[in-house]
Amino acid sequence: MLTLIAALSLATPASCAGLDIADCAATEHGIVIGAGEDAAEYLTVIDEAAVRFSRYFSAPEQPTAVVIGGQIEPGLNAELQRAGFRPLPWLTNADKRAFAIEQMRSQFEEQLGHLGETMVEQAMAQALPQLDAALPQQSVEKASGALAHEIAHGFLISLWGRPAEARDDGKIGYGSAGPDWLDELAAVTAENDILLDQRREAFPDAWTAEASEEALYPLRDYLSMDHPLLERVAMTREAAREQGSSVRVFSGAEAEELLGESNPVRFYVQSLAFADFLIETSGDETVLGRIALALRVGSFEQYLAVNDDGLPRSVDALEAAWKAWGDARASRIS
Repeated sequence: MLTLIAALSLATPASCAGLDIADCAATEHGIVIGAGEDAAEYLTVIDEAAVRFSRYFSAPEQPTAVVIGGQIEPGLNAELQRAGFRPLPWLTNADKRAFAIEQMRSQFEEQLGHLGETMVEQAMAQALPQLDAALPQQSVEKASGALAHEIAHGFLISLWGRPAEARDDGKIGYGSAGPDWLDELAAVTAENDILLDQRREAFPDAWTAEASEEALYPLRDYLSMDHPLLERVAMTREAAREQGSSVRVFSGAEAEELLGESNPVRFYVQSLAFADFLIETSGDETVLGRIALALRVGSFEQYLAVNDDGLPRSVDALEAAWKAWGDARASRIS
């Protein structure tokens, strides 16, 4: 692993030098701010995400700056961008709990404040155990996989050279200026084995599901649809832009929380399955990178029509191959 990481060096390795930040640690492909004694764990995730992204696409062109604590203050956001980093705010379990407590306290102060601070504190003491029981606790392994997922979104934006706001069709996309399925495909393939195994194990049920909200999307719909979280992310992105700060993308269990009863996780399951399908059908895992580069200058249909990667030459033919592959995969895993 270390040899591979060293071979994927950026032209200029990431560094905290020149940044007016006390709690900053650096590795080859990025920095982490505010992590304290946990910095080494985050740095490992950054480099492992770079290795996985490079395996399928290319070496990352821009280092990431993971900032612990959620939203990034405007001045720091601008400083990081000037230094060449792509800022990524990140919430830990402790951060999520602190924000939930802050919201709960605000509600109690509004409802009980006229009765005095003692009443507010008593209400807080009674409610905290219920809050802790209700808050989802993400394991270290799943949190690391989710962080790698978000880092890879940034790597693809750098590969494309422009973010979602600059899409050719005028629409605001989810991550890069490419189609949303490509963004999610790049992100899920950068996850760790914990999340990859979980998504692959979920494939048979999603493939055979009869309920529309649980089943995978028809391939043509999948290739043209917006990300299920796009509307919510656009709202948070706009709010952050007005404040001059940075905003992150959502994935996994947190995405489910944001959308309530909807099921965007199937979009992630399908994205990993589609990546597996393209790799197995072409016999070459770097086909994903060639597709990404081809889509910078043309459509997926145009790429298929002239591809020399062993893939079908039309979406109709690709869909037929996808269905046959999916049936075989589902029966093999289940």
